[in-house]
This record gives sequence, C-alpha cells and structure tokens, in this order.
Amino acid sequence: MVVVIGATGNQGGSVVRAVVLSGFSVRAPHSPSNGSESPNPPGSDLGGDVTAGDLGDPDCVAGALEGADAVFSVQNYWALGTDRELSYARNILQASRRIGIRHLIYSSGLGVRPRSGLDVLESKFQAEQAPRASGIPYTIVRPALFMEDFLGACLPLPRVIRRLATRSPTTVSRL
Repeated sequence: MVVVIGATGNQGGSVVRAVVLSGFSVRAPHSPSNGSESPNPPGSDLGGDVTAGDLGDPDCVAGALEGADAVFSVQNYWALGTDRELSYARNILQASRRIGIRHLIYSSGLGVRPRSGLDVLESKFQAEQAPRASGIPYTIVRPALFMEDFLGACLPLPRVIRRLATRSPTTVSRL
C-alpha cells in the first residue's frame, strides 16, 4: 500500500489516481484545516482509502502509515508556513522509520537550495534534509510550476501574462 500525504491538492491527487490505476492500494490521510483544497482526493472514487488525519500529531501520522510500504508526501507551504511544514516532515519521517516504510518520496520544489533568500525554498530545503539523513530509501522530486500557479495571488505572473496577451506576436518575440 502507498500512503499519499497531500492527496487533496493537485499534485497529490494526481498521485492517488496514478497509484490506484496502477493496481496498488492507497491511503490518503487529510485534514481540511491543513490547507486541503478538496474533501475527497481524485482517485478516491476508484477505491482510495480517504482517512482523517492530523500531520501535527505523531501518533496519528504513525496510524496513517501503518501497513504501508511507501509514502508520497507533499505539503503546501503557502497554507502551512515553515514551522508547520517542517514539523509535518519530521513527523512523517519519524513515523516512516518506526513503521518500517520501504520507500519515501518527498515532493519539494524547483530551485530549492540553501541560502536562496526565499522562505518557501529555504523551508523545502530543510525538509529535504530529513530523508537524506534517515537511512530510509528515498526519492526527492522537484516539480516546477503548475498552470494553476499562474492564477495565484502569490506570483505577479498573471499581470505579466495579461500584458503579454494584449501585445502583438512581433512585440512579444522581442521581449
């Protein structure tokens, strides 16, 4: 079984669907108070086990991981902030070690590095260090942007895209 943490978001929901369609069982612990976008992750209609969970509670995390072989974990920094993201990452790692998870996949972010000057990248970098030091086989993925990111208020890109959309193709090609 694969536990998908962050299953109610775009990325985690896609992982739930792919895992279920590949023939594996999946458990998707979630808590709407942790920035979840949807009460039911995509793929739950295909047989995914959606359970309530509090990633801030180490015992709850361990219970969610019980019986699993692998964990996919993605946290929404923008909903959680640094302290909660790192606390959740530690709880997931400690529970993974205690339960005997065979593989941990942590979804980080493009451009993550120390001393980046951006809180989101610093937080993701710190969260990446736990699996590296854990002894648990792990994979860290660093996805880039999603198209939905262009709609978000956290980036100035929507204004830039609107400006470019009003210019002629010749003007845009010279930018």
